[in-house]
Amino acid sequence: MRLEQHIYTSGKKGFATVAQTPGITKDEQIKLENHSLYILPGSFLYKEGVSTPTKYIFYPLSEKRFVLGRAIYIGKDNLGRPGNYLFHNLIISKDELEEPSFNPAKLIKMIEENGLFRTSPPEKPLDVINLPLDKEIEFKIPPIPQDLILALLYYCFSYKSLKAPLLLVGQDKDCLNFLGWLYTLLPYSLKENLSFDTYSYGANLGLKIMGIPKESDFYQTISYSLKIDLLTYDYNLNPEIKEPSKPILALTEMIATGREEEIASMYSAEYSLKMGDYERFRERYIAFSKDVKELIYTSHKERILNYIIDKKDLELLQIIINLLFEKAEDRKGFIAMLVGSIGGIKSKREEASKPKPSFFGRLLGERG
Repeated sequence: MRLEQHIYTSGKKGFATVAQTPGITKDEQIKLENHSLYILPGSFLYKEGVSTPTKYIFYPLSEKRFVLGRAIYIGKDNLGRPGNYLFHNLIISKDELEEPSFNPAKLIKMIEENGLFRTSPPEKPLDVINLPLDKEIEFKIPPIPQDLILALLYYCFSYKSLKAPLLLVGQDKDCLNFLGWLYTLLPYSLKENLSFDTYSYGANLGLKIMGIPKESDFYQTISYSLKIDLLTYDYNLNPEIKEPSKPILALTEMIATGREEEIASMYSAEYSLKMGDYERFRERYIAFSKDVKELIYTSHKERILNYIIDKKDLELLQIIINLLFEKAEDRKGFIAMLVGSIGGIKSKREEASKPKPSFFGRLLGERG
């Protein structure tokens, strides 16, 4: 995996970009600098040997690129001024991430474990990093109440309308571990949009997930939609959940009963469907339990039915009909609706060669 590099720290004239690889544009550099903020409480600046938080960050740099970054406090600058920090940003193409297993917290952990985040400014020009993807990294958290799982999923699926962020209260490593666990439970479309900053003290960047240490020195007022204490897993949700959708309730039940692997397999099937790999999708879909079949069908109804029409897949259509309808008259009504309403059938391309009556006739006859 190819990573561009950007280093931001204190220089002779204040904080600035001190090194970067050539592939970063001027507009990207400006955005990187604006997001490379690390602030400590005043009480920390003149203490020696105190432990300071590490900041981990993930956000979109442009339509095609993401940022995975880490900031650490490095004490005084060359002029003896306290408050110096080093921000190491790594830029990655969206094309390398668009897959169901994409997990920004996992990538940050891999970068860190490979020793690729810098702790001091470079003395030589930076090169593009090639990140090996050969490490297996697991994220585990203690069992959490089902009502918290529901609140968490409710926020993630509703983040656009809720506006205020998810606030995680805890240590930097705990925040990253929790996010690594969370991202394994979300579809790709959410993961790429749920940006995070695990240490947001004094620097609200407007990202969707923010973290803050629990110690009183770091106390500040932050508006939130959902706040979770990562030590006790107490939480506050604002506003309260009114009517969670059926997919949210289904996912909540799956997570609460330890079906994370099945969720990952479900997202892989959805990705195959999105990418047009119909055979791969079909193979996975048929093997799923009834509730997962229903969840996938509900979420991707039009695309699945259009595939069925295009491929004339009688077996898959029968599986879906049996899943949805118990009575024969309901099944016949569904088929009649399908024949008359699927957009692909009504298109000019299909008008020239409408599906043969025998396809639906056989189904009507066999299931009647």
